[in-house]
Amino acid sequence: MSKRMRTPGIVALGLAIALLATACSGVAETLNVPSAPNSGKEQKVTLQYRVSRDAFAPSKFVGVVGDGITNGLSLVWELPLPESEAQKLVQQEEKERFDSLIEMLEARQINGVEFECTGKLSYFELRATTVPRLTDVGVRQIDDAGH
Repeated sequence: MSKRMRTPGIVALGLAIALLATACSGVAETLNVPSAPNSGKEQKVTLQYRVSRDAFAPSKFVGVVGDGITNGLSLVWELPLPESEAQKLVQQEEKERFDSLIEMLEARQINGVEFECTGKLSYFELRATTVPRLTDVGVRQIDDAGH
């Protein structure tokens, strides 16, 4: 067989690799995944909650960083220790309201609702130092969903 002859399988494989590379670069541009977040540095973080039917990050938060979003994040609580019993109760109530809100978003399949908190953001984890609260945008998203 001469060097110029190619089998159809090799040509198809080359075409498939080229298409995959093009598709992957398109996904990265579409998602606009940001570069490394400031790991270990406490900062104000904007989050979006993705419900279970979301293809990108089901039942997870993603961080909104500049014009992009992070991968799905695990939420780890690093809340400051309360100084009094009253502060402890307030902190527990905030977490319970937050958990109830997440359950409601899941039940009604309201996707992409926006929250804010402070914490330490890494690629796959947010160490939250405050309980996430709905932003004004998040409140409108829930209202616009008609629920």
